[in-house]
Amino acid sequence: MSVLDRLASALGRRDELPNVALAQELAASEDRAGIFMLADALTSGSRPVRGDAIKALYELGALRLDLLRPHVGALLAALDASDNRLVWGAMTGSTAWPLPIPS
Repeated sequence: MSVLDRLASALGRRDELPNVALAQELAASEDRAGIFMLADALTSGSRPVRGDAIKALYELGALRLDLLRPHVGALLAALDASDNRLVWGAMTGSTAWPLPIPS
C-alpha cells in the first residue's frame, strides 16, 4: 500500500488519526521516498489528498524535523496556495525552523 493510499481521505475517513499515524510511521522508518510522495502531493494531489499530506508532513516535522528539511521548498510553496488548509499547515510545519527574519 502506498503512502497516499494510507491517508485519511483514501481510507474514507474524516478524522486525522490515519495522517498522524502515517507521520509516526514515516518518522520511525525514515521512509524518505514516502515523505517525498507526501511533499509532491501538495501540488499534484486532489484537494483532500493535499490537506491530508500537509497534516502528515507537519506532524512528521514535529517528530523528526531532519526528515522534513529537504522538503522545505514544498512547504514554502504551499504558503501561496488558495487553500487555507495548506497555508495554515505550511505555517505550522515551518514554525520549528529557525528562519531568518527579514530586516
